[in-house]
Formats: sequence, structure tokens, C-alpha cells
Amino acid sequence: MRILQVSNGLPPTAVAGAEQYTYTISRALSRRHEVYVFCHERAPDQAEYTLIDQEMDGLRVRRVVHNFRDVSSFEDLYVNPNVERLFEEYVQQVRPDLIQFQHCIGLSANLPRIAARRDIPFTITLLDYWYICPTVKLLTPDLALCPGPHRGADCRQCFGPAFDAWARLHRIPGYETLRDRLVPRWLQSLVLRQLETARPPKKTRETDDAVAPRFIRRMQAMQETLGLAPRLLAPSHFVREMYTDYGVPGDRIVVVPWGLDKRQWSSTPPHANAPQLRFGYIGTLQAAKGVDILVRAFNRLDSDQVELRLHGGGKPDDPFADRLMRVRDPRIHFLGRYDNRRLPELLAQVDVVVIPSIWHETFSLVAREALLAGLPVIASAVGALPEVIVDNVNGLLVPPSDEDALHQAMARLIDDRGLLTHLEPSATAVIDIHDHVDELERIFKDLK
Repeated sequence: MRILQVSNGLPPTAVAGAEQYTYTISRALSRRHEVYVFCHERAPDQAEYTLIDQEMDGLRVRRVVHNFRDVSSFEDLYVNPNVERLFEEYVQQVRPDLIQFQHCIGLSANLPRIAARRDIPFTITLLDYWYICPTVKLLTPDLALCPGPHRGADCRQCFGPAFDAWARLHRIPGYETLRDRLVPRWLQSLVLRQLETARPPKKTRETDDAVAPRFIRRMQAMQETLGLAPRLLAPSHFVREMYTDYGVPGDRIVVVPWGLDKRQWSSTPPHANAPQLRFGYIGTLQAAKGVDILVRAFNRLDSDQVELRLHGGGKPDDPFADRLMRVRDPRIHFLGRYDNRRLPELLAQVDVVVIPSIWHETFSLVAREALLAGLPVIASAVGALPEVIVDNVNGLLVPPSDEDALHQAMARLIDDRGLLTHLEPSATAVIDIHDHVDELERIFKDLK
């Protein structure tokens, strides 16, 4: 079978969970199928819509450069005719038997419509909440959980008048050229981030009615796109429930938990003992992950026999990581970006993994990687995390955004080392990548 994977990115330039998952299953599928990848690529030094073709690990990859430099309206954030044209040309060239849409952010929400129009069987993976929320995370600017536009959320908190002013500037001929010559890239990024999170002023009902349709149009467009998919794949029961609440028929959504390559963990390095109790964080340094809450909670621990090891870097143009790393505590170590292939080695230097997320995690590869390494997990009881971490069985659950509760959970493990022995992190909760691919193939055959 000739399979085309569509993704928001791919390693080595994009290494978050969704991109790692796409790469892993694409490689696994390529053992029995011909696999192509069409993905978004951020490359500030390249012109918009430059095509980068490459072969890597048995995959034929086409990367489309899109730095969002031509965004001049809210709709441009999720619909892009240029990408649609390039995608249709690639589909005509590859002629896939099936398309698996992992993510269309950075590309265009209309790509599945092209597959439907050409009668190509396809699936859409619900990797996160992008089809519901323009900012993906379902978080308000002050990092509170958001119910979503279908539940009456005011999306103007994230995309209000400040965004409109920014968009109007982009409609001025020659604006972008002048901006790039006179304004440093770091300052452009900082201003854009401030505009994205600016709160709108209070308005009259008439003004509210004039603004609201943009969000209604987006919601309707996304619901129509999802409605075209014969099958939607959710990584967890929680995600399935979120999308059925959004209006997607439950019988169209299949829960298919992601698989991990257990062979990577077959020769796990021996656990390195140390006098300190070592807490570890693996992932992107961003606010939605609650890393700042973790750092503050750890900083309050009154013990010299503890250590916090943070593996990961910040998102491009996000000053959050820089602010976080200004913390001065000799027990806290910021160890930077990591190669995913080194995870067994890195986790051998840790006693407990902490996942302090404040957003509704859709799956959490890190939780399962910790279990494969034989490590207990302290995790926020949010999203799909309670589906894999069971309180007082293979880890400890704490309320999200609760610095006191997280501090107390870490202090509890310091004071009661026997609890580490009592907790039993088992790899049986983790699905092997080959079993996962077998399940995907069964779904694909049903669509043919």
C-alpha cells in the first residue's frame, strides 16, 4: 500500500510528541508499505513555500516552508490556498492509496477536503485540540482551562483587536519588506506574542456581534472537515469525549492508543544510584506544560539531598524558557534539548519523572517512556494522564496548576523513601509500536 502521512512537522527539525509519533509510525509502516510524508517546516532563512525534498530512514519526505509571513487575517491562520495547491500537486505525483492526516496546523485545514474530492480513503488523527481551539491548547491567556467556542468561550481573549491591527499592517504593500529591514527578528516575535495574548477591551453587544462570526466560521469549517473523515483516530478516551462533545459522532472516532518502540528499551542502561532523590522533567519548556510551577514547587523543598533535572528547550520565539532558566538554585539543572534515542540513558539518571501539565494532555508519551524505564511518575490529574498514571499504584496524581500539591507530593517521596519501592511502574500499560501499526493496518483495510 502507498501511504501518505501529513504532519505539522518531522524530526530532526520538529521534535515534540506529535512529530515524534508521526516519524515513529511512518518508519514502522515503511517496513511493509511505501510511505511518503508531506509536512510543514519552519525555516526563517528560506522563502515562503520553498519545497525541501529528502529521503530519511526509508521515508520520502516533502517539507513545505511556511513561516506565516503572509498572514493578513484570522482565516489565514488555518486556511492556505498556496499549501493546498502544493499538496494537490504532490498527491497527483505520489498517487497514494490512503492518506493519514496527523496534523494540518501550519498547512491548511482544507487538505482533507482534497482527499475527499479525489475519493482517496483517509483518516484524521486527533492529536490535540486544534480543530476546536485556534491556539490548540484550550487555555485562556491567563492559563485557565477553556471550554472551547462550542461552549461559548470568548475567543477574542486570544484573537481580539490587537490581532486585527497586526493583520491590517500586513495588508499594506511593502510592509513586510520594510519591517524585515528595520526591525530585528527577535523584536518582531516579541511584539507578535504580546499581540496574540492581548485582552480586548469591553465592547458593546453590537461590536461583539460583528467580531463573533470569524470564530463561528472557523468552528463550522473545522466541523465540516472532520465530518468528511470516514475514521477519526483518538489517542485516548478523553480526547474521544472532547470531540464527541464538539459534535463529532462517537461511532466515527476510534480510540487507538499510540505505540512505542519497546526495542529501544530492551537494553536499558542500569539505573545509576545516587545519594540524592532525582526528579526529572522531559519535554518542551513552555507554560502549558507547567514547568514553572514545577520549578517553584521544587525550589521550596527544604533538602540538600534532592535534584531536579530538566531535559528540553523552549519553543522558537517564546521567551518563557529564557525567563525560567534565570532561576538560581544549584539543585536545579537545565540540560537543554535531547536526542530522543538517548531517553533510556537520560532516564537512568532519574528516580522520579514529573509531568506538571496544566492543559488537557491528549496522551503523554513521556508518561509511558517513564514506565518503560521503570520509573514512578508524579503527574497532573488532567486530560488523559489518569488513563495511564494511577494514584498510589504507579505514581502520584496532583491537581493541575496546584503548586502546593506538587510540592507536597515531592516532599512525600523525600520523607518516605519506602513509597518509591511501593509504587510499581509497569511496562504492561505501554503498547508496542508493532501492535499499534497492526491496529492501524486493520483500520486502513476497512477503508479500502
